[in-house]
Amino acid sequence: MPRVTLCSLVPIVVAFAAVYFASHLGVWEQAVQTICSKPAATRPTLLLLGDSLTEQGVDPNKSGWVALLQNRYQRSADVLPRGLSGYNTKWFIEFALPVIKRELSSGGISPSLITLWLGANDAALTDGPSSRQHVHGNTFQWILTPRIWRRLSSHCGRALRTPTCS
Repeated sequence: MPRVTLCSLVPIVVAFAAVYFASHLGVWEQAVQTICSKPAATRPTLLLLGDSLTEQGVDPNKSGWVALLQNRYQRSADVLPRGLSGYNTKWFIEFALPVIKRELSSGGISPSLITLWLGANDAALTDGPSSRQHVHGNTFQWILTPRIWRRLSSHCGRALRTPTCS
């Protein structure tokens, strides 16, 4: 059993004395109110939306782009990835977007920047094993992507990332 010495009790006694005198002099309540009433300083939040490229981007073993971004901004911003493997743009609008919109509207997160990285699964071959994920290019470019931005743009600045065309 450890021995308690007078020297080990000094910091505890000093702390209790400080709290007692602050409370007795009426300073304690004022200090607590001051601390609690100040708005907390928040760091910018980067919300990364996308498909498997975003979801698997958090893997540091693959030098994932999200992991690299989190590492780069770890002291200055919160990086929140919301990647859904296998989702095409239509499914993202139908299933993921309502949840994200609710999260944004509730004030749970207030992003400074939203990125959108969809389209890799949309480009699945029409006669391949992932044909049900295919979305025609014109539908993706002219109909689906603007619908997503209309729903998200009121919450922050925006950026768009699309798959490269060859």
